[in-house]
Amino acid sequence: MSEKPVFPLDETKYEPNAMIPIAHESFWRQAEFVAALRRQRSPMFLSAAESIDAAIILLVFQQVSQAYQLLMQALEVSLKGVLDNVKQMGISAWMAQNPALAHNLVKADHTQLKERLREKESLKQKTLITAFREVTDFIDFSVHSRSAIDRLNGTRNKLAHQGGIGSQAGNYVRELLNDIFPILDELYRKFLNLHLSDFIFHDVARELMVAARFLKHRPTDNRCWSKALTSVGCAYLHRRHLAPGSIPFDEDGFEKVDFDLRCDEWDKVSAKLWRAGSNSDVLEKAYLTCRICGERCILATDGELYHDGGLHFRITSMACPYCHLLIPEEYADLAAIHYGRIDEELLGTEEWGKFLRDYGHI
Repeated sequence: MSEKPVFPLDETKYEPNAMIPIAHESFWRQAEFVAALRRQRSPMFLSAAESIDAAIILLVFQQVSQAYQLLMQALEVSLKGVLDNVKQMGISAWMAQNPALAHNLVKADHTQLKERLREKESLKQKTLITAFREVTDFIDFSVHSRSAIDRLNGTRNKLAHQGGIGSQAGNYVRELLNDIFPILDELYRKFLNLHLSDFIFHDVARELMVAARFLKHRPTDNRCWSKALTSVGCAYLHRRHLAPGSIPFDEDGFEKVDFDLRCDEWDKVSAKLWRAGSNSDVLEKAYLTCRICGERCILATDGELYHDGGLHFRITSMACPYCHLLIPEEYADLAAIHYGRIDEELLGTEEWGKFLRDYGHI
């Protein structure tokens, strides 16, 4: 995995007003990620990966509290995997092989570290907080991660003992997106030089970042978390065949498409967007592609020309008859974050000029 990943799972890594990059195919990266985990001395990393995989599916179907607990379990087991890896190698051998990470240990009491790692049973019995504090000897976690861990553990304990509270679902999702995923990604990146977006797929990772930014736009609105996860679900499901039976691809590997059905879907989705975006202009003639599936989608704009950060039009609503994403005008801020702006860079100079003339700006 020599290429730099496109999607660090931390929304703050992107410029606040810049479009989050488009995802490209990344299925092969998951196989490389899992192969790298199999090469680790500790089997705990593979166990954690199973929990992450299951948590993503739960999140897609908006089972938020269950996904939260599984991701926190994955974090705890991953932390113990770090300690188990070091224990099996020995601190001196680990430091020799990881000089860039070993600077925290130079002044540490190695006798005390060895004592903490000596008994395997004590490793299993460590709490998440204890494991996190011990792993900070090996990983220089960010200030954000260090400050969030106690709060996350508190939420996890409440969910485990009291169950989820419906009115708090928005807060659970915010913590998932803004805290748990970034901490997990930081752990795998700094200790194993792996990137979690490779495991969960780049298209899903992108939409997690879209959701995180959207919820930051609505910090006190606990009703919009479900819509925030819609694009995550579309990204996960549009290329993954979950129904029983044969996979719907022809002998050349292309998806078998019922074009009459797709045309019928297109008409229905187009009409739906007309209703959802009744105060906007639907761009029927513009050949613009979906950020998730790459097929032609339907967009709407308010027709206003904005000047902040360069001339552009804003997307106010959108729909795709292929991956079934629908963002109505009520969530215009989500549509704008997910799709980005309509500008000269997107359309090209000639089409951009036509677009400006159509809306009376030339």
